[in-house]
Amino acid sequence: MLLRLKALILYLFRKLNFLGIMRTIFYDKWYVRALKIENHLSSNGWIYLGAGKDRRVWKRGNVVLKIAYVESGILANKCEHQIYRQSLGKETKYAPCRLISENILMMRSVRELNNLSLEDELLIPNWAYELNDGSQVGIDRNGKIMAYDYAEETANFNSKQFYNF
Repeated sequence: MLLRLKALILYLFRKLNFLGIMRTIFYDKWYVRALKIENHLSSNGWIYLGAGKDRRVWKRGNVVLKIAYVESGILANKCEHQIYRQSLGKETKYAPCRLISENILMMRSVRELNNLSLEDELLIPNWAYELNDGSQVGIDRNGKIMAYDYAEETANFNSKQFYNF
């Protein structure tokens, strides 16, 4: 009986790449750090909105936190921060944000544009449909349409050299 159980466990470890998964979960510093932050957020009134491929999003009031849990999420946070800073002083179309730490980006919340009528759809500016990652735009508290997920709006998004600022 014990031999069969041992054989089954070994089979599952190999088949499911269990050690690789466990290594990622328990030893990846960004994932572990994100879990600690998210535990703190959930116990302090923040609402979990959802996750993308690299970051999870939390909201409280008029503020959104994008918590990176992998290296590419950290790069996305830095990229959005840099794009917003480069747009200052111009007619900006990007939601204001600030890099809190390496893996946390704080952004002003926008109301998503869901289930729009054709009439309302026509009010969305052309630039919103030209965003590299799709038209992820919303309306800010002043009624202005702003992009809220714009990490891929630079030609250098996939270049680590871009993030050495």
